[in-house]
Amino acid sequence: METPKRMIPYSVYLTEESFNKVKEAAKDRKAASMVRDAIDLFIQGNKPYTAGYKKALIDAKKIIKKQEKMTSIHVGGKSLSKIICDEIDKLKGDLDDKKKT
Repeated sequence: METPKRMIPYSVYLTEESFNKVKEAAKDRKAASMVRDAIDLFIQGNKPYTAGYKKALIDAKKIIKKQEKMTSIHVGGKSLSKIICDEIDKLKGDLDDKKKT
């Protein structure tokens, strides 16, 4: 998920078993990011597939924005990065529209 500019700390108590699982799962990535992602997916309150798909779209945008070549190529006055990210946002919006109906 995209990290906002302002973050607010929040503490939770975990069982030792849960703590150890989080610690183990977080070896390859930051624990805070993993927990934030899990909370965000939970808050979305939709099916795991949809929540996972949205997270994948957000992750794809992060990758695209980091690619220097994508930001330096312009089509119709917009960077290729911006064009693709706008299309990804439309996909996310389509999911939200389906959720409302």
